[in-house]
Amino acid sequence: MMDIGDGPHGQFQKQEGVPGEDGLIDMPGTPAPNPPAAPQGPAAGHHNIQQGQHHPYQPNPAPVMLPPMAAGPPVPKITSSNVNKIKETLDSKKNNWITWSNSMHDLFNATDTVEYIEGSIPHLNPALDMASYKNWRQNNGFAKMLIDNNIAVSEKTHMQGCSTATRAWQNLCKVYKSEDQLVFTDQLQTIFLTRASEGSNITEHVMNMKKLWDQLTLFSTNHKYMDNALFKLVLAQSLPCSWNNFTN
Repeated sequence: MMDIGDGPHGQFQKQEGVPGEDGLIDMPGTPAPNPPAAPQGPAAGHHNIQQGQHHPYQPNPAPVMLPPMAAGPPVPKITSSNVNKIKETLDSKKNNWITWSNSMHDLFNATDTVEYIEGSIPHLNPALDMASYKNWRQNNGFAKMLIDNNIAVSEKTHMQGCSTATRAWQNLCKVYKSEDQLVFTDQLQTIFLTRASEGSNITEHVMNMKKLWDQLTLFSTNHKYMDNALFKLVLAQSLPCSWNNFTN
């Protein structure tokens, strides 16, 4: 005969010494078997590591702190030079960018400011080397002044807002190099349309053609085919027909 148990597990308990349905007799004092433990979820305060979360007792790894960047080589101060101007100034009305920029490159070399124009000496951190930082600032200002002293007032707008000589020079290059092809085409057309008539002064004509050609060769960096052989052909076709026996 079975009684509904009031035990802690809420299970049917067999009477002691009475055979059960399984034919076995529970011995007195034998505790009823415990039920299988139910699967338990993660304890409170824990996270599922399989979901890519960190265990609360495993703190996130500390960020790697890089050592401060070492200061570069010391930057010397450029010795002031009395040469700070060239003979011509940049003026868009004169279309003189090519000759002016070539002269400015000579000035940068003479004053030892090429690296500040090209930007190969970066802006230094005063916290690493205050002396070199001050020298860099003065050298940059000197290089920027060289540009400012050699351009027309109308061109100074291209330098506004430029804190470095590199940026000022780059701005001028962007404005004027885009016009190089137009100037080249115009001068090339001029030299091909120049003709010497019968009875004209051939010596003066040749000198004028040479002057026009020299202006074209300023584009030799971008136009490598502007050589003497081509000039001879251009000059020959500009002469009167009476000179054919000398040019063939």
